[in-house]
Amino acid sequence: MDVSGGRHRAKFSSSSQKEVVLLPNVPNPFDPYTQVSFNLPYEGRIDVGVYDVLGRRVRALVEGLSKPGLHTVIWNGRDNSGRDVASGTYFLRLRFDDRISIRKMLLLR
Repeated sequence: MDVSGGRHRAKFSSSSQKEVVLLPNVPNPFDPYTQVSFNLPYEGRIDVGVYDVLGRRVRALVEGLSKPGLHTVIWNGRDNSGRDVASGTYFLRLRFDDRISIRKMLLLR
């Protein structure tokens, strides 16, 4: 299920890459949408979410079992309840197995 308010695409590849890669969101800063991409080396459980500067989860973008390859999801600047979030700094966190990657994003309304 895609709860990001946009599209979630997966492109499968036969890459021998063994690392999880969380790419920078594009554009950054953004308003009202930003594209988030990440590459997974193998099938596994994933949790991608947006957090505020106090560490509170603002939005769940992707949760559950995910296939290997390049994945892209669009975040629409809204929280889990569908409300617009305020301008400011947010953190994109990807958890895959025992690995965590974090990127900083800037929303300017």
